[in-house]
Amino acid sequence: SSGINAEYGGLEYEEVLVDISLSINTPDHRGTVSVSKSAEFKDTILYTCDQICSGEPRTLPMNGDPLIYPIRPTNPSTPILYVAKDPQQLIDLRHLIEEHHGLDLHTLEEHPISALFIILISLVIILFHVLLFHMIYKEYCTQPITRTAL
Repeated sequence: SSGINAEYGGLEYEEVLVDISLSINTPDHRGTVSVSKSAEFKDTILYTCDQICSGEPRTLPMNGDPLIYPIRPTNPSTPILYVAKDPQQLIDLRHLIEEHHGLDLHTLEEHPISALFIILISLVIILFHVLLFHMIYKEYCTQPITRTAL
C-alpha cells in the first residue's frame, strides 16, 4: 500500500529523546502517529495521549517500542499528540479540551480526508500550471506579429 511517511527522530522533551513518525495511507486517507523514546532513557517514564486525549494516558514502553495513535480531524484543530511526565497533566488537558473546544469525544469518528477536496485542490493546482505555461509560451515562444503598410 502506498502512502506518505515522515519520521522525526531525536526530538528532545524534558531531556529525553523522543522519536515521532507520521504515516498517511494514500488509498483511504487515514493517518497514524507513532511515538517512542530512545532505549537509553528507559528509566524515565513518559505518558502520551492522542490529539483529543480520548482515553487514559498511556506509558511509553521502556524498550523503545512505539505507541500508535490514529490521526482524527478535529474542529477546531488540535495537536496530533501530547507527551508529559505526569499523567495528571494529560487528564487535566482532556477536560480542558472537552470544555474549551466543545469537542464531543464520545461521538467523534475517524473520517478520511474528503476525496472531493483532494480532487478540487489538484484541479486548482493543475489549472494554475496550465495557465502559467500558456503565459510563458505566449510571451517567449511566439513571434510578434508585424504589420506592413499596403
